[in-house]
Amino acid sequence: MSHDSLICQSSNSTAEEETATSRLELDPILEGEYCMPGEIEIDNDSSPEYTKLTIEVKDYPGLLRVITWVINGLDLLVETAKLTTDDDGMAKNVFWITDRRGNKLSNFHARMLQERVGDFVVYCTPDNKTLSAHKFESGAITVDNEEDEKFTVVTIAEGKERVTALLDVASAMTGIGVIIHEAIIQGDKERADQLLGDTERGRATSGVLFKFWVSDRQKNKLDYARATALLFTLNLVFGNNSDARLRSPMPQHAVT
Repeated sequence: MSHDSLICQSSNSTAEEETATSRLELDPILEGEYCMPGEIEIDNDSSPEYTKLTIEVKDYPGLLRVITWVINGLDLLVETAKLTTDDDGMAKNVFWITDRRGNKLSNFHARMLQERVGDFVVYCTPDNKTLSAHKFESGAITVDNEEDEKFTVVTIAEGKERVTALLDVASAMTGIGVIIHEAIIQGDKERADQLLGDTERGRATSGVLFKFWVSDRQKNKLDYARATALLFTLNLVFGNNSDARLRSPMPQHAVT
């Protein structure tokens, strides 16, 4: 998310109720790696109209996108939100939420929202080996800083065609500040051979392929934070939730 202060509002403002929350200490998970689960609170009592969701966690690139993917996946609406980050890099995100009919959530569904957000909102620091990696892989998705001299190469071997996939991928990249300089998108291989020719670089032998040559806004290759945030977000886009959870923004596999 990486923001200083952002306030989003779609109706009359609701007074924020300050609730004292404890900061979770970093607990060692692996040598050189620490993870901090987010502090997730649900308040279903203070407002007759909305369920209030409060999330506190160490800020990292793509945090807001992760949260909104979870909320959207549960078919919920954000009526009002206040998102802030303090000088120590701790993000505090407060959402006033309803279901699609505009009603506050039942206690059961409020607890489900709390648990689901808690599954995904975790901040992890990398070990030295991971931090120095140049290639990150998770399932059929690869973010590679070695393949091309000038750009980071993002490859997605989807395996099946999805009409909305290109929009999903482009939106994910734009949201993280990634610039696309060149791309190959292959649907049916036979037709792609006829249209593109079989000498094009980066082509797949079969299946649906998305391949992008990208950079950050300064035309540099993606750094560790942006590369891993992109990998995590693309996992969400393609529904690889089991691979993405509990390690954001850590890559699933770093090749050094």
